[in-house]
Amino acid sequence: MTTTTPIDTDLQQQDDNENHGHGHGEHPDLRMFGLATFLVADGMTFAGFFAAYLTYRAVNPLP
Repeated sequence: MTTTTPIDTDLQQQDDNENHGHGHGEHPDLRMFGLATFLVADGMTFAGFFAAYLTYRAVNPLP
């Protein structure tokens, strides 16, 4: 971090040692969940487009 006041390096090193290891653990693999979420959202989007098109065709039929 950039600062204009001098920092005691002993305190900074102590803080670095205390925080070491936190937040670096293994994360669960959520790629399949993300893919399924995307596919559901994409399907709902195109279902909405299709429903809007069918509604438009029902209200404004061609001559």
